[in-house]
Amino acid sequence: MHAHRDTRPTYPAAAPVTRSFSVNTKPELAAGSPVSFKDAASLAGLSVGAKARITVETTTPEVCDVAKRSIVAKAAGTCKVRVTVKPAKGKAATKPLTFVVA
Repeated sequence: MHAHRDTRPTYPAAAPVTRSFSVNTKPELAAGSPVSFKDAASLAGLSVGAKARITVETTTPEVCDVAKRSIVAKAAGTCKVRVTVKPAKGKAATKPLTFVVA
């Protein structure tokens, strides 16, 4: 019986390499794709009950607008809004929210 000899070349392992990358922590808002007030409140970390009233104000109307209970991108840039949730009972909570519009 003949022993089969492996003739494939062998290579040493590559040296470890460190790589880094940035993660965009701001949600992206695609032009023409609306974000509902409820989704915006969730992204801002506000809890939304069944009978809560949600309002959104934009501080960058040249980048994004508020229409039909949604935030809508108009131009590339940084969209800044303030989200307010008023629960059926209790105190209203307001938080800022920033989107990147590509």
